[in-house]
Amino acid sequence: MVTIQPLTIEVLGIGFPNKGAELMLLAISEWAARLPVETRLAVRWDTRFEDRLRHKLWAKVWHPVSARLPYGHLANRWPEGVARRLGVVRERDVDVFMDASGYAYGDSWGAAKARDRLGSRIGQWRRQGSRVVLLPQAFGPFETPALRAEMQSILSQADRIYARDEASLANLRQLAPGSRSVARGYDFTCLVSPQPFRGMDALEGVIGVIPNHKMYSQGAGLTRAGYLDYLIGVAQGVLARGHRVALILHEGDQDRRLCEEIQRAVEGAVEIVSLLDPREIKMAIGKCSCLLTSRFHGFASGLFQGVPTLATSWSHKYQELARDFGAPDLVLDELSPEQTVERLEGLCSRSSSEKLRRQLGARSEDIKNVVRGMWTEIESITKSARTPGMAPSQ
Repeated sequence: MVTIQPLTIEVLGIGFPNKGAELMLLAISEWAARLPVETRLAVRWDTRFEDRLRHKLWAKVWHPVSARLPYGHLANRWPEGVARRLGVVRERDVDVFMDASGYAYGDSWGAAKARDRLGSRIGQWRRQGSRVVLLPQAFGPFETPALRAEMQSILSQADRIYARDEASLANLRQLAPGSRSVARGYDFTCLVSPQPFRGMDALEGVIGVIPNHKMYSQGAGLTRAGYLDYLIGVAQGVLARGHRVALILHEGDQDRRLCEEIQRAVEGAVEIVSLLDPREIKMAIGKCSCLLTSRFHGFASGLFQGVPTLATSWSHKYQELARDFGAPDLVLDELSPEQTVERLEGLCSRSSSEKLRRQLGARSEDIKNVVRGMWTEIESITKSARTPGMAPSQ
C-alpha cells in the first residue's frame, strides 16, 4: 500500500510577534496554497501554540545539535502515524527548507547565529534530498573570519539565495564570486494584500509613526532616551500643526512601551494602533496620509501602497529599499524633530507629493512582477525535492 506524501516546507527565521516576519510567513503561505500539490508548512515546535494554530502551521521537532539531548534527531525514529497524530513533522520529512530571516546573516549577528540556523544542518538536509532556499533578505557585511567561513559553506550548499538589495548582493558576490545560486530579489511581502478591519476609516488621513527599539539596540548611535525624545518631538510638532497622529505597533513589548511613553508625553493626544493581523496593520498604514517609520516592513508597506514614507535607519536595508524606489532621500540622515516635521507636512499634502505617489505606484508594480517570477523559479526548485510522490505507508 502506498500513500501520497504532501510537500513539507519548514519556514526558518520567523519570529512572533514581529509583524514583518508574519507578513513574510503569509506571503509563503499564499504561494504554497497556489501550488498544484498538497503542502504543509512547519516551524520549530518552540513557536507558541497559539501562533501555530492561527496560521495552521505544523510543528517541526527540533533542538540544537549542541544540546545535551538532541531530541530532534531522536524524533526521526517516530512512526509517521504517530507524528501526524501529534501534528508534528520530523526532520527527515521536510522537503524544502525556506529561510525567511529578513536579516540574520551579517557581522551584527555573528557566526554562531548563522551556524545554528543553517550552517550546522544544511549538509544533512542536502544529503537527505531536501532543497534549501534563502528568500530575499539583507546580507552582510561579512568582515569576521568565522562568519565568512560559515557563510561560504552555506552558499556552496544552498539551492538559491536571494539578496533583497544591491548592497547585500555585493556582499554575497564577494564571498562567492561567480556563484549561480546567488540572485537578486526584492521584498516579497508586497504581494500580500492589506485586510480591512473595524474602525479603519478613523485612521484616514492621519500621520503614522512606527517605532523600533533596534534604533538604539543595534548600534545606530542612539540611546533609548535620545530616540524617545526624537519621536516625542516629532509627535508634538505634528500635533501643533493641526495634524492627527497614530502610533502603529509593528512588534512586541519593547516597541509597545515606546508607544505608551510617547502617548503619555503628549497627554494622550495620539492613538496607539495595535492589531493582531499584519495584513490589518498594512491596511492601517495604507490609510495614512504619510508615515514615519523605523521598521523595515513598515517602510515597505508604505512605499508599496504609494504612501509617502520617511524612514530612520539602523541598517543598510532601509537605504537600499529607498533606492529601489528611486527615492533615496526618504531615509533620514539626521534625526531632527523640527526637520522631520517639516518633511512630513510636505509629504502629507497630496498636491505637493503627487509626483512621488505616482513614482511609488509605478515602481511597486515593476517589483511585484519580479517577485512573481521569483516564486515561479522557486516552484521549479521544489519539484526536484524528494516529494510529492509515492512513499511506503508506515
